[in-house]
Amino acid sequence: MEKLRIMADVFLFLFGVWYGWFLTSRVLIKRSLHKSGKNDEHI
Repeated sequence: MEKLRIMADVFLFLFGVWYGWFLTSRVLIKRSLHKSGKNDEHI
């Protein structure tokens, strides 16, 4: 039983890290796309 709980904690931790990275990468991609779009308009 203890082993399952530790595995669940590790899984949740890894999922949280992955989800956080996923969200931040999406935000960064949107920002960079927004910036490049603005630059295209100026040119």
